[in-house]
Amino acid sequence: MDEEHIGITRDRVALLVENALGQARVAHAAILDWVEPELPPARRLGAGRVMKLIESGRLFRSEVLDEIDALNTQIASEVAAGSRQVFRPHDSDPSHGHVETIRDRRAMLLSRAGYQLRLLHMAITTVLDAVEAERLAAKLYSD
Repeated sequence: MDEEHIGITRDRVALLVENALGQARVAHAAILDWVEPELPPARRLGAGRVMKLIESGRLFRSEVLDEIDALNTQIASEVAAGSRQVFRPHDSDPSHGHVETIRDRRAMLLSRAGYQLRLLHMAITTVLDAVEAERLAAKLYSD
């Protein structure tokens, strides 16, 4: 692999890392603002673990992805408990309409946090995939 290609690839990975770090800050704030206040103390362990991993700066490991997945599973369960489906009839024909999901305040806040955590998971995965792709490409060029 030539020097120019290596530089471009590393610049791309650096931009992906920058994006992931920014998303980590947003996810950390979402946990502080929306998850911790809405969960009872006994159910905050997963949130605390994810925050510590974000604070440690060691985001780009599979354990971090596992912890984010576990927290998102917990959040999804909490959101489901605070959500219900309602039928909204059309004004002109009450026999037709659509089903709408209604969430209480707590479920809405947790849902927002879950979304930010999913974005963080995607950003971390994108970095890990880009680094692996760079490694495999370098190996192919050297063979």
